[in-house]
Amino acid sequence: MKITGIGLNLSDIVWEMETPEESKKNNEDISAYSKYSALAYQVIGPVAGGVIGGRLLDNYLDKKTPIFTIIFSSLMIVVALYNLIKQGSKN
Repeated sequence: MKITGIGLNLSDIVWEMETPEESKKNNEDISAYSKYSALAYQVIGPVAGGVIGGRLLDNYLDKKTPIFTIIFSSLMIVVALYNLIKQGSKN
């Protein structure tokens, strides 16, 4: 059967099914990727929030030195590392 205008023979299309082993391996790869990308966001999120919150508070209080940015970002780094260690010890 030939579709006119496209030049495609339907008999040339080959459908390949994954074996159960291939499907399981692909699911494991996706699961590992999603787990580690979630960990990255759990580290980046609090640190970015600490930096942004500190900057806003420093600007609001007209501080010449970014003391709240340093305090909040340092605190959030500790929180992020704690969460990272907690997640790592769970698995």
